[in-house]
Amino acid sequence: MVKEDRGLLHPTYNKRIIFYIISDIILFFVSIIISFAIRIGVNQIMDVINEIIIIFIILTILRILFFSACRLYTITWKYYSMKDAITHTIALFCAQILGTILIIFFLYNRMDTIVIPRSVFFLDFFITLFFTVGMRSSKRLFLLYFNTVPVRMSENNVIIYGAGDGGEQILRDIQKGASIYNPVAIIDDDKSKTHSRIHGVLVQGDIHSIGRLSEKYNAKTVIIAIPSMRKNRLQWVYDYLSDKNIKDIKILPPIDEVLGEQITVKNLKSLDITDLIGREIVDIDMELLGNYLENKTILVTGAAGSIGSELINQIARFNIDKLIALDIDETELFYLKNEMLENHNKNIITYLCDVRDRDSLRDLFRRHSIDIVYHAAALKHVPICEEFPNEAVKTNILGTYNMLSESDDKVERFILISTDKAVNPTSIMGGTKRICEFMIQAFSDASRTKFTAVRFGNVLGSRGSVIPIFKNQIESGGPVTVTHPEMRRYFMTIPEAVLLVIEAGGVAIGGEIFILDMGEPVYIKDIAERMIRMYGLEPYEDIDIIYSGKRPGEKLFEELLVAEEGSSKTRFDKIFKANTSDIPDKKTIESIIGEFRDLKLYGDIIRLLKGNIKTFNNEKN
Repeated sequence: MVKEDRGLLHPTYNKRIIFYIISDIILFFVSIIISFAIRIGVNQIMDVINEIIIIFIILTILRILFFSACRLYTITWKYYSMKDAITHTIALFCAQILGTILIIFFLYNRMDTIVIPRSVFFLDFFITLFFTVGMRSSKRLFLLYFNTVPVRMSENNVIIYGAGDGGEQILRDIQKGASIYNPVAIIDDDKSKTHSRIHGVLVQGDIHSIGRLSEKYNAKTVIIAIPSMRKNRLQWVYDYLSDKNIKDIKILPPIDEVLGEQITVKNLKSLDITDLIGREIVDIDMELLGNYLENKTILVTGAAGSIGSELINQIARFNIDKLIALDIDETELFYLKNEMLENHNKNIITYLCDVRDRDSLRDLFRRHSIDIVYHAAALKHVPICEEFPNEAVKTNILGTYNMLSESDDKVERFILISTDKAVNPTSIMGGTKRICEFMIQAFSDASRTKFTAVRFGNVLGSRGSVIPIFKNQIESGGPVTVTHPEMRRYFMTIPEAVLLVIEAGGVAIGGEIFILDMGEPVYIKDIAERMIRMYGLEPYEDIDIIYSGKRPGEKLFEELLVAEEGSSKTRFDKIFKANTSDIPDKKTIESIIGEFRDLKLYGDIIRLLKGNIKTFNNEKN
């Protein structure tokens, strides 16, 4: 067995430290000579050369000791920072003070005939500071303002699009050795930045220069380092880069996802369809979120799902007391708990439970004093709910009723995650979620708890959504299956939907059904065609698209409002409130729940949904 030698450093490392120390010693000596020359004149230096040597030896020993203690000899000069300069100044100051005291005691008290001006020490400090800090920062200043980073032809050559903060931070991280990328050029649409340098890399034009630069440097990768870029602009940039045969496109996530964090190469991700069809970045009132979540115990049901896990991730960023993740999937709960420890250093409480189990829920609420509930647990897959309607009723209706009952008058706020499929429902899934909305409003009328619902459409990338399905089909060689050429859906990203849900919960006074502004609906076939092209293939030629027909319970187009509802604005641009009416009271709801408990047959479920939802229209019946 080879033993690890912990006592020896790498030879190159040792040589670098020796070089630094010798350089400092030379600068210390030059500084003390200059200080004496300024104060007593050049001609008088030899008269006090012995005293100069004593002063030099004492100060040099102390400075090297303090510099070593502050690890100033382990800093690479290429990355010498303002923080390092401050540490450097403090170390030199401490060494100077201690050295001056020792020198005065040693010389002035023991050598009465020697008179050395004490201002020499003052001069020496500033001259030494100027020399040593200047030497250490010289390499970085040279690279920043004068040097051109040598361009070498490499398969890892990359062009950075964006000469702002995002581009600078990414470039700095790459040059620290954080990735295999070799930045060869920067482009930016601000023409005033052309011909400037960032960390030695030249800004060589705008987006229209990409074809020339990619050919010149054989660069097939572009990093879009502009997290605030608007979606329509990103779509145009993607199409333009594709025309220039740039297939490998990396981007930074939206600014709200890296809020308050240092941007690094680890933040980069490959541009995909979710980045192109998502909506514009919205302004989130982070102060509101922080205020109403602060020091609260928060329960998220369905915590292992797409929406639930993102709720956990977003809420963990705030100063909360406890975060409880409830789900029936023990494996995903295990992964979620580990992810929270790794990414947020938050030890969340996991609770394995089915919302259908009233006794387990009662035990949970007895053990924890819960302030806020986000209820995301539900069966959401339309065809599955059509096939197993009893299960949809048990989870979506009876499970939600259990949660409402346990939360009633115990928690401050209860936010139900609803869906656009609850509007004029044609499916079991949509009908059950509409009943849930009724329950929210009925409970709110007779409780101090602020019950509210947030209704929105499809989220990009969620499990069971078209994006991962299309991805698998394309990677398998096709065909890609679309249900109908006229099928359209609203889409938003999961992080955006979740932040808006949390924001809506913060302004709820009770009984509202909030609607998120979903932007413009997107044709599903357009998504399929664009995804195929993102793989460098042509739809209908390399990968075929076939239409399988509308599935049971599906609509060609989902609405966000019932016809008679209408909506009103809230204080937030992207959140509206449905103006609902004819909502059953709590007593009626409890009667309806009693009927649903006894139902077994599909026809009976349809009958009861139709009897309580005026706009329900299931095509089977």
